[in-house]
Amino acid sequence: MRRKDRLRAQAWRRAGIVRTAAVLLLLGLSAEARAVPTVSIDPVGTIVDPGVEFDVRIMISADAETISTFDVVYRFDPAVVEMVAAYEGSLYVNCPWTTWFVAEEESLGTWEVWDVIFPGGSYVVAPGEMARLRFRAKTNGYSDIEFLSVAVCDIERYPLDPLEWEDGFVGVGGGGTGLGSGPMPDRVLRMGLPFPIPTRGAVTVPVVGIGESALADLRIAVFDTAGRLVREWTGSPDRVPFDLHWDGRNDRGNEVPAGVYFIRCETPEARDARRVVVIR
Repeated sequence: MRRKDRLRAQAWRRAGIVRTAAVLLLLGLSAEARAVPTVSIDPVGTIVDPGVEFDVRIMISADAETISTFDVVYRFDPAVVEMVAAYEGSLYVNCPWTTWFVAEEESLGTWEVWDVIFPGGSYVVAPGEMARLRFRAKTNGYSDIEFLSVAVCDIERYPLDPLEWEDGFVGVGGGGTGLGSGPMPDRVLRMGLPFPIPTRGAVTVPVVGIGESALADLRIAVFDTAGRLVREWTGSPDRVPFDLHWDGRNDRGNEVPAGVYFIRCETPEARDARRVVVIR
């Protein structure tokens, strides 16, 4: 082979290696930035008085796309609230297929709800409501609505993996001594699900359940996956709950690169965080 031909062949090989590395890098960035399907309690926090019935919803995020069956086990404090009923969610009620919804009490304060859709190959399209739970507030106090296990299957009936879930809470009280009409205890701090996810820039995160006495000590920070501080706020919001807005920029005012970030709210007594996926 002539020298000129050898140089040309080497150049093509180098170009091929560069193209392959670029594709692998893009695939890696895409995998890192891909949002994870999330099952959540909506609203994340409920404040009521004793004797009041209220509903919460079990939701699936848009990242799940098409889903078939699900099975969820959750628990709560039966001294504070009690289950009244469980209803099939609108995702399944409004679908054209046959469904089978079941809600069973596993033990005091622990319930399992699940829904099966027929025939094979049938599906519903996320996001939406998978189930609706009705509770009755019993006495002053605080209770998590905590997921013990969550399984959601895709159209082929394989479990979604990875899958994340977000718990909720309920506060019952009155007379200024407990929750509800009185002040929230400082230890209660919850952040809702970010929207939109993924985002090309700005994102909004609802923040609920912070006691008023803790507002002046509230610190909000954004970190990257390496734990480096990206953005930080301190101060006192005018009211609770409130919506936290991040414009997708760092402390220098520059747009952050695509990737995964964590927004954290904390007071001296409590802390919560949510993951945000940024694409460019």
